[in-house]
Amino acid sequence: MTILLAVLLLLFFVPCSFSVRGFHLDRYIGRDEIQPIKGLFLVLVFASHFCQYVPLGGGLDAGYLSTRKFLGQMIVVPFLFYSGYGIVASIRRKGEAYLLSMPTQRILKVFFQFAVAVMIYVVVQRYRMGKVFPASHVWLSILGWKSVGNSNWYIFAIVLLYVLTFLSFWAFNHPRYPHAPLIALTLLTIVLMAILSTARPTYCYNTLMAYVAGAWFYGWKRHFDEIFLSNHRAWAVGLVGFALAFCLLQPHWKSTLVCSGASFAFAFAIVLISAKVISRNAVLSYCGRHLFSLYILQRLPMVVLQPTDFAKAHKYGYLLVCLAATFVISAAFDFVIPMIWAQLTRLFQKIPFRTHV
Repeated sequence: MTILLAVLLLLFFVPCSFSVRGFHLDRYIGRDEIQPIKGLFLVLVFASHFCQYVPLGGGLDAGYLSTRKFLGQMIVVPFLFYSGYGIVASIRRKGEAYLLSMPTQRILKVFFQFAVAVMIYVVVQRYRMGKVFPASHVWLSILGWKSVGNSNWYIFAIVLLYVLTFLSFWAFNHPRYPHAPLIALTLLTIVLMAILSTARPTYCYNTLMAYVAGAWFYGWKRHFDEIFLSNHRAWAVGLVGFALAFCLLQPHWKSTLVCSGASFAFAFAIVLISAKVISRNAVLSYCGRHLFSLYILQRLPMVVLQPTDFAKAHKYGYLLVCLAATFVISAAFDFVIPMIWAQLTRLFQKIPFRTHV
């Protein structure tokens, strides 16, 4: 697994665009530029999930296991941060049309894709593994509350964050009060985290404020650039400061408040690195663009192959087969599902909300 980690880092930097004298001010958080970062952390999520299916240890795994323990839940922070930033950027730039499209083109679309993926797991579990789930369990799994072998908490959380974002901008957006929707989103997210803390494990909600940080970052990017990207000394101080803050908070992030602070530090450290170094790796870019399907379907080959003698005898072969199978399944999913969704959207009527952006 440590070799996989080394290869992953090598992929990120080969090739890359390194700004020697200045910074990538206009591009470091662009849609195309963030895809390799998302792809890198997606593979880390894959590796972390794989650890749940095989026993790891020894010299070949020690480096990775230490890294996994150190980063913990932070490997999902870039997804949340960039999602928050991207949603607010789209609302601000595209206006009312985009906001009104969110219930169908963001919220319902993700929910539909997730529901299809869950049903694939249900079929595989029944006909390959012999497991039959009660209808109530399946319905709760489609909602993201339970699981049929799939990953669920992140999709459950991101859909709710999309809902809160839509409600915040629909109800409070006004030119005279530009920060009102973000304040509402912040407060609603805190309420959501408090509710989830009563019924869900800590990892289901302790990084959600990274989404809010990304949402705020869109409006504060210019100030961030002026403070940290005005010269190399400011950049270095900022990077060291955020990295140090993360390291100091890391041992104490059982506290949700501390974990939120650590997620801020981690996200902004990544932002500062990307202002200097932008990966151009095609493989990681592909992973970033196909994030949903690669994330939600990666457990399928793990579940199917785990009981086999091959998986038990060749754990690294098992790893490579699962990785390759995930890409194949994901490609098929992303080829078929958008066509089905395109047909379904013709049946939807525009939701009659009105707002001002």
